[in-house]
Amino acid sequence: MQYRSVLFSSIHVALIHQVKSFSLLKRTASSATDSSLFLSTGPGELPEFSSKEEYLKYLDERGSLPKGFRCGTASGTFIPVEAPAMGALPIKGTVIVLDEPTDSWAAVFTKNKFPGSPIKVGRRRLSGGSPLQALVINNKVSNVCSGGDGEADSEMVCEAVANGFNLSGGAYSVLPSSTGVIGWRLPAKELCDIVQVPYLTTTWCDDRTPSQPSPNI
Repeated sequence: MQYRSVLFSSIHVALIHQVKSFSLLKRTASSATDSSLFLSTGPGELPEFSSKEEYLKYLDERGSLPKGFRCGTASGTFIPVEAPAMGALPIKGTVIVLDEPTDSWAAVFTKNKFPGSPIKVGRRRLSGGSPLQALVINNKVSNVCSGGDGEADSEMVCEAVANGFNLSGGAYSVLPSSTGVIGWRLPAKELCDIVQVPYLTTTWCDDRTPSQPSPNI
């Protein structure tokens, strides 16, 4: 139960990390031209911030995160084979790694008759009952109804994460997740390149101060 809580909390941390990357900051409602930023901390409390840096520092200092996992996000580019004229498009990959594998995990999948390849891979992971130690998440391409072997593409990315972090359970201990355009092939090679330790902007959640940045995951 302890690790299940850590895993689900890790997903929340990854989302926070993505929000930071995209700089989704809200303006105060008091003035449409005011450059101040705010984060609601409770009823009637709307702290104001004069800069993005001050806002992000506030998030890091106020974050109360569980120990026992690491997460990181990296950015790359790919050229969709379905629309090469669009040129190089941005893509992000997020990796969440538990310090130790756990067999105490659960997942809820769509009932759609045409599930994406990551869903099929995830169902196999769950039915197999093997321990889980990592998640790998990408945006831009959902890997649903792709023209190629979407499951093999998902497994390739899982394998890259397992090898990069020396996971004892191999690719089978990694759960993939994708969101984005339907009908495009997953740029697996490009994702494999960016979800490696040296390229991930990271957040540690171990024995150090929660959410303290580190140069390497």
